[in-house]
Amino acid sequence: MTTGIKSTRTQNARRWLQFLNEIFNGDESLIDWIWRFVGYAITGYFRANRCLGLREPVRMAKENLITAVRQAMGDYAHDAPFSSFELNAHSSNIPNDIAALKGERFVTSSENQ
Repeated sequence: MTTGIKSTRTQNARRWLQFLNEIFNGDESLIDWIWRFVGYAITGYFRANRCLGLREPVRMAKENLITAVRQAMGDYAHDAPFSSFELNAHSSNIPNDIAALKGERFVTSSENQ
């Protein structure tokens, strides 16, 4: 499995940092949390299981953030149908699509798919 980025020691993250500052209005504590969240996903640090729900008035910022992280994660990212996470009162079984998430590091799902 590989990530979607070829890393070099001279890469510059200025545009990424600017993007985070723009969409989170310079909220350093939130930006720091997002950095940790993505870092946990990339490294597979399983003791820090986190779930992130994103909602905001400007939809493109949310989509751009998720797309950027998914592309960077490469093979470690997975998109699941939103129906996988909906409560089914008539079944006590775990859906196959949930079982298929075992080992995935970064899973995204959109209610608007």
